[in-house]
Amino acid sequence: MSLVSFGIQAQNHILLKGQTRDSTFAPIAFANVIAIDTATQEMKAFAVTDVKGGFQIRLQENTVYEIKVTFVGYVPFSQYMKLDKFPETPLTIIMKEAVNALDEVTVVAEMPVLVRGDTISYKAEAFTKGDERKLEDVLEELPGFAIRDNGDIEVQGKRVDKVLVDGKEFFEGDTKLATKNIPADVVDRVQVLQNFNDIQPMQGLNNDEQLALNIELKSDKKRIVFGDTEAGGGPDNRYFGHANTFYYAPKTSVNFIGDGNNVGALALTLNDYFRMSGGLSSMASRNGTSFRMNAGDAGIPISDRNSASHLTNRLGALNFTTRPTDRFQLSGFLIGFDNDITMGSNSLRTYPQLEDQTQEQLATTSSIGNKSGLGRFSAKYTPNYNLQLDYTFFGKRSTIDQELLRNSQLMSGDNSLQENNQREPSSQSHQVRMFNALNERNIVSAEVNYNEEQTTTNQLLASQLPLFSNFLPNNTLQLSQDQDIISKRIDGAFNYYYILNKTTHINAAVGINRSKQTLISNLADEQEEVVDLDQELNITNRYARIRYRKKWNKLTLSPGVSLNSYTVKGVDESPNQVQYLLPQINARYEFGTSHDIDFSYNQSLEYNDVSAYGEGYRLNGYNTLLFGNLSLDPAFSHNLGLSYRNFNMYNFFNISGGLNYQYIKDGFINNQELSGVENVLTSVNAADANYTTSGYLNLEKRFDHFRVSGMVTVSKSVLNNQIESQLIQNDNFMHQYRLNMSARLFKKLSIRTGYTASINRYSSGSLTNQFVNHRPNIGTTFSYKGFRFETEYAYNKYVNQSQDQETSFEVLDASLSYRKKKSPWEFKVQGLNLLDTRAVRRDSFSDNLISTYSYNIQQRYGLLTIMYDL
Repeated sequence: MSLVSFGIQAQNHILLKGQTRDSTFAPIAFANVIAIDTATQEMKAFAVTDVKGGFQIRLQENTVYEIKVTFVGYVPFSQYMKLDKFPETPLTIIMKEAVNALDEVTVVAEMPVLVRGDTISYKAEAFTKGDERKLEDVLEELPGFAIRDNGDIEVQGKRVDKVLVDGKEFFEGDTKLATKNIPADVVDRVQVLQNFNDIQPMQGLNNDEQLALNIELKSDKKRIVFGDTEAGGGPDNRYFGHANTFYYAPKTSVNFIGDGNNVGALALTLNDYFRMSGGLSSMASRNGTSFRMNAGDAGIPISDRNSASHLTNRLGALNFTTRPTDRFQLSGFLIGFDNDITMGSNSLRTYPQLEDQTQEQLATTSSIGNKSGLGRFSAKYTPNYNLQLDYTFFGKRSTIDQELLRNSQLMSGDNSLQENNQREPSSQSHQVRMFNALNERNIVSAEVNYNEEQTTTNQLLASQLPLFSNFLPNNTLQLSQDQDIISKRIDGAFNYYYILNKTTHINAAVGINRSKQTLISNLADEQEEVVDLDQELNITNRYARIRYRKKWNKLTLSPGVSLNSYTVKGVDESPNQVQYLLPQINARYEFGTSHDIDFSYNQSLEYNDVSAYGEGYRLNGYNTLLFGNLSLDPAFSHNLGLSYRNFNMYNFFNISGGLNYQYIKDGFINNQELSGVENVLTSVNAADANYTTSGYLNLEKRFDHFRVSGMVTVSKSVLNNQIESQLIQNDNFMHQYRLNMSARLFKKLSIRTGYTASINRYSSGSLTNQFVNHRPNIGTTFSYKGFRFETEYAYNKYVNQSQDQETSFEVLDASLSYRKKKSPWEFKVQGLNLLDTRAVRRDSFSDNLISTYSYNIQQRYGLLTIMYDL
């Protein structure tokens, strides 16, 4: 492996190259090389040796440095030097083996980077500048780390699956909540845990290879309550409040997050919600089969201050972990939130399947009230290293009230519509698991999962013009719909692992999945009932699976196959039975540490949910009815993936990329019956295959004082749709280019700048639309004697090339804060949307609709906030 060398400050530098050797002159890899300015006692450069023991660091000329080299098991090396020209020969450092454990403890404490097996540990203070506020600021300074806009953490090009704090899960390992809430000054070390598996008997046996971060706290932050609180307000009755409190002890941890504001700040985003509410992971689901379980709306707003004109958010979240004994652990979290949202939009909607390609001008205002809660409780019992028993419960419930007012303008006339919806989605999941290593060669596991979901919907739609007059009787001006969708699923699996040797094992499994879904719907107009629907769908999947895993030096292969038997039955129907043999294979070739290429292939089968089968009209918006299809077959797909990464810390050039391809036979598409802009959608199997191809390439280079990165993403999809049983092909080609640069100058000024170009090309039949968005942005942070001034500016130029339309908008935020050194108090003045932009543009594409939107956003406002560190 090649590892990093970069300067903390960049001026006129001389490149010093060297090599580390032990007493036998063998190379020492992963040793830390540090250059300390003897005048200021600051670390100016840092490197980690590669597999050949080589390193390179940049030093300022005519400056005296102490060169220190440390590695576990060796006595620290130290040498003073001053350079006025480039050395003619590399510096050779001979290290002596340590003779006592105390030396090793000292070395570990001092090393900025420590590599042990699959764990890489970073000493936070070796990379940070001291003005970081939250964990995300710390991670941005670490080599190979990146924080994405959606809150994901990436390390060496891989997404982090879970975050731990002192070995304990933080809100189900959620990365966004961790990076935004954990204070920077409590972080001692950041550990990257590769091939993470928290099930002791199963370590090294699965192909999931999760990546986790463990945040080690400073010793003085343990056994005490720490955190921060922030509160403030501004004109127009604006308010903001946020609090984090943390308590960590060896056997107990408690975290609380509270938030309330009407400035559009979301403490919990949609991405966070889905990450924590995605249900319970199940080994019983790895047989290549999936069942759609229609639970309705997620129950959380998908808006932020840049897509809604008003947002009020309130949230309370509690997370705990406790270990009453060394063998027993309890953990869980509770989250409750309450949101009020007002949205407004104007859109140009093109219906490509109509003969005249009708266009509709649609103005919409929407008011949403949402109350939601979710919780999880887990109990784990490990009487010894070889046995683990655990139980987990997860539940969520929401109540969402929505009122929509629409004004539709067509060539044939105008229409005003009002819609009122109330949705109550809820779910509960239970899981019991057992893992037992019988001996060194035989391991067994078993699990049972039960999941129940229900969505109750009450909907009322009123119009000035008759609704669906070509599909429904009575020329009605009002429709009401009451609907319940209930889904129940139970599955069980038994796994057996036979370990042949350290590089080879065989996994055999048998299992069964049973699901029952019920759809009850009643659609009525002002006079009478129109449609009464009661549909049931039962699916049973029995399977047997075998998988083999073998590692030859740098190559690891893991082929497998599952034999599946399916029984599908509706109400008063004869069972339909089919069998599928579904193969899969994973392969990895490791060129070196953090340098590998992965390939995966699998075949999978997907069954639709009960709503696609119910043969009766159901309301789905102001201009769409749904109708089911009892003869719907499952969709069969081929899935291929290829990924590559090379994390080179020697010259700090990192590259990662990937290709994905999915070919779907008998995919679920819609047959569309048209009557102007009104339509009926019936789910059918595609006569022709659908496919999607996507790829990405990510490059990153860190220099002495700045970092540059670029990313290209491309996606091409061909989706087939039916218009009154005639096949129509829809093509979507998307490519995006992103360039980002960041620099830190004179220790006080940080600059972040970037440019993103997105091109979306949609084709349907004879119609082609292309949308282009250019987005340059720049951000700055200036710190001086306790003051911190920050700005964020983005310019968006939006072009609809097909309509020859061009619009632009700008968003500027700024803040000024002051914190006296070592003071717990911080005062901040901030202005958001200072240019008072009132609307932003977006586009969307579906089987039967191309839309260009203009969303109303929150107007300019200011806040004065005060923060106090606990």
